Amino acid sequence: MIIRESVFSGARLSARYALEPDSAIKAQLLTHMLHVRDLAAQRFTSVSAQIAQKSPENMRMTGPDWRTVPEWKNQKGYPNPQWGPFREIWHLTREAGESALILLMVDSPALTAEQQTTLQKMLRSFDYTHNASCGIVYHLAAYWKARRDHLIP
Repeated sequence: MIIRESVFSGARLSARYALEPDSAIKAQLLTHMLHVRDLAAQRFTSVSAQIAQKSPENMRMTGPDWRTVPEWKNQKGYPNPQWGPFREIWHLTREAGESALILLMVDSPALTAEQQTTLQKMLRSFDYTHNASCGIVYHLAAYWKARRDHLIP
C-alpha cells in the first residue's frame, strides 16, 4: 500500500515541482521527493528479490476471467476480485514498475550501481508479451525516463 501512495505522491510532487516558481517551496518539494524516492528504493530492492524467486512460468500467469471470480471482497465500497495466486504476480509486476519509476522522478536522477543493474535486468528479463499485469505501463514509463537520463543503453 505504501508504494501506491508513493506513486501518487511522486506524480503530484513531480508536477508541482515542475510548475512551482518559488525556489524556497521548490527546495521543500525536492526534500519530500527525495524522501519518497528513498522509500521506493527499499521497495524496489525487495520486490526485485521477490520476482527473482518466481519461475518464468509463474510470471507468465494469466488472470482468471473477472466475470467468474468466486470471491469478491468489499474494500470501502469498491468490489475487489480475489484473484488467488495471480494477484501476487499482478502486484509484483506493478510494484516493480512503480518503484522503479519513483526512483527516476527527480531531475537528473542518480541510481546506485546496484539499482542501475537491477533496473536493466528488470526491463530486459520481463516477458512483456506474456504478462497480464497493468503494471507494465510503469515499466514502460521507467524505461523511457531511464533512457532520457542516459541511465540505461
